[in-house]
Amino acid sequence: MRKLFLAALLLLAFAGCKKKAEAEASPKTPPAQIETPEAETPPVVGADEKAGPLDPKALKPHSSTYAHSGLPPEEIAKVALMHQSRGEYQQALDVLAQGIAAHPDSAALYAVRGALYLQLGQYSKAIADLSKSLELHENPDVLVNRALAYKAFGQREDALKDLNRALELDPHHVAAWFNRGTLYLEEGKPEKALPDLDRAVELAPDVAGPYFNRAVAKWQLGKREEAISDLEKFIELAKPSDWKETAQELLEEWKHAKD
Repeated sequence: MRKLFLAALLLLAFAGCKKKAEAEASPKTPPAQIETPEAETPPVVGADEKAGPLDPKALKPHSSTYAHSGLPPEEIAKVALMHQSRGEYQQALDVLAQGIAAHPDSAALYAVRGALYLQLGQYSKAIADLSKSLELHENPDVLVNRALAYKAFGQREDALKDLNRALELDPHHVAAWFNRGTLYLEEGKPEKALPDLDRAVELAPDVAGPYFNRAVAKWQLGKREEAISDLEKFIELAKPSDWKETAQELLEEWKHAKD
């Protein structure tokens, strides 16, 4: 059977903001990311996606000489995310650097820059910024992002600690349940993954990704009918993508294997 790619949520978050965004799998190498429709800030995006889009009309007019540092941290973050939504990553980083210089105690700005570094695959920088954000203000979204960065470095115990802490702070945090279940699944512990993925599905029944990973866990545990049902639900909810095609092919394999 082909190697299964497991999904993981990547969060771009302001301190104090929470998300329960819809998500769908994206055809990337492990850990695959989640696609989402447009959402209010903070967006939830995959590593291959752009945030937003934010409404440019909501931002004050500015030029190359406009002082972003004169804005409050939340507005600076919006400007950075606007650049990020356009694929202007260096401009986003420049805005955030300027904002952090003006507001060195803003957990939100470190959180957004850390999430951007995570999206760009610059994991050591992501961990540094996310850790600084957490020193200033503990936030479950930021903990989940740092867990993903830790996992990218193979620091799975540190990732698990962050996910556990995120769930202590917010027992209804879908991304934390989802990513902890995925972490267990990747470690070959489907019996531990299943309760977490069950909880993610319970909290976000219209999100596609958890159904795929829960199907994998159930299949590995011998719950074949339930696994097939979850995979069918994933296909029903998922947007057209290579992941959806992969799920359809896998569904045929499982049906034949069951017979």
